Amino acid sequence: MKRLKLAFALLILIVMSVMGYLLYRNIDLIVKDESPVEFAKEGADYSLTAPQFIEMDGDRIVLEVKAREASYFKEDDSAHLVKPRIEYLGRDNKKFVIVGNRGKVFTERNIVLLDGDVRLSTSDGYLLETPSVEYRGNEKIAYTDKKVRIRGGGFDIKGAGFEADMENEKFRINKNVEALFDESIKEQAPD
Repeated sequence: MKRLKLAFALLILIVMSVMGYLLYRNIDLIVKDESPVEFAKEGADYSLTAPQFIEMDGDRIVLEVKAREASYFKEDDSAHLVKPRIEYLGRDNKKFVIVGNRGKVFTERNIVLLDGDVRLSTSDGYLLETPSVEYRGNEKIAYTDKKVRIRGGGFDIKGAGFEADMENEKFRINKNVEALFDESIKEQAPD
């Protein structure tokens, strides 16, 4: 039994040593200089796979932007995203998730643009669908001038132009509004 314990301790020590060596050897992969990465998209200053951008309010994460990949352009301080996903945590921990096919983040202006099959879902079961949307982080507003459709909670609303105050959980459809109220319209599961 004593030999088994000794062998197990030795195995743990070897595994930890190998992991430490690999981390030390690859630390430059974590702390990169600003030189372009070899897989950067054409014209990009650098590119990342599976990036994550976080906005904090004190010690609380209020906004998280993830993507399959991103390419950063210093010229206009923007990141071009492939398959972006935005998670916004509102009051009372209500969660809003916005996904699209592509996107752009302007870090200095705190603006995120999503395009291509955009879907905004809420933790309380509502789903908005539109071709594109703009999120203005300083104002906490999601906006589009395109066609929109909102479903859930017993209603199905269609229209054009949309503005949502994410902080106060209010929205407005600007024109051509058609609404169907029917209890059989079930809430939509968030993405």
